[in-house]
Amino acid sequence: MSNSAEILFVSIQATYNDVQVGLFRGQECCEVRSNNTLRASSHLIPEIKALLDRHDYGISDLSFIAIDQGPGAFTSLRVGIATVNGIAFGNRVPLVGVNGLDALALQTLQARGAQVEIVVSLLNAYNDDVYYGLYQKGQRLDQGCMKIDGLVEQLEPYSKKTMLFVGNGAKLHKQKLQDCLGQDTLFEEADVCSAQQVGVMALQQWKNQSEKTFRLMPNYLKTQLFAVRKMA
Repeated sequence: MSNSAEILFVSIQATYNDVQVGLFRGQECCEVRSNNTLRASSHLIPEIKALLDRHDYGISDLSFIAIDQGPGAFTSLRVGIATVNGIAFGNRVPLVGVNGLDALALQTLQARGAQVEIVVSLLNAYNDDVYYGLYQKGQRLDQGCMKIDGLVEQLEPYSKKTMLFVGNGAKLHKQKLQDCLGQDTLFEEADVCSAQQVGVMALQQWKNQSEKTFRLMPNYLKTQLFAVRKMA
């Protein structure tokens, strides 16, 4: 594959209401545009075009498009994935999907350093459900979707360790987590991973992958929870 400095790509974070679109030349993030409107996902194509226009590029100049593949809010995630699938189909631009829980945990670890033993990425899955990723020293131990009460019980064996929660689900359930796991439980401010973090991880995946992908599916962890409930 060509030198990473020659790789031009767009990185997208569009799993909830906000949309971030970043332009990368290799490892360098040239610019990130953000849209905070309530229907931000539907504005994804104009955001990509505006970003490329500002730097005198077009879709055909892209080596690939990177996107947070989920989990996330169903509508925003579906619209984002469907949009990049359409771009890939119409322009033959390859796609790279990044696991949003992994990206959020790695972003947090890089910011906090070795002082944190356990990182828990928590994203809001609504109705007291959460998407969670459990990480110890950067290694994923578990990932899925469950009720917040069930997750708190599952995390109790780790309560003696330095534990940090991050994500919009952590903010939503902060009081419950503190009440059950201790008032000294740590919290990071980020709601979701950044487009920059998606880009960094996507570039590494692009270098390592053997085949190009032109269609992605959303990472719907909640469908696994539905299946378990139905069987029960």
